[in-house]
Amino acid sequence: MITIDRKKKIHDRTIEISTYVHGSDAVAVEGRLTDHRLRPTHYLSGECRPPGVIHDMAIRMIVRGPGLVIEEIEVDMETVPKEECRETEN
Repeated sequence: MITIDRKKKIHDRTIEISTYVHGSDAVAVEGRLTDHRLRPTHYLSGECRPPGVIHDMAIRMIVRGPGLVIEEIEVDMETVPKEECRETEN
């Protein structure tokens, strides 16, 4: 049996997805992914990476039924580890 020392957690990721009524035949969907670095870690170069939020990204969309067609979509990348990560936003 694998024993895990939960006091030594390094990282955690949460994914939340919520849906809301949006008119008579649609829902608004909001999803958020958040990564937390809980302890200092190091790049292969030896550079220290401090604890903190690594990713905090949200997506919101309007989905209309019964065909489940995405009518609108928007993305927010509030926190990313590197600016080049924002290239995926579009």
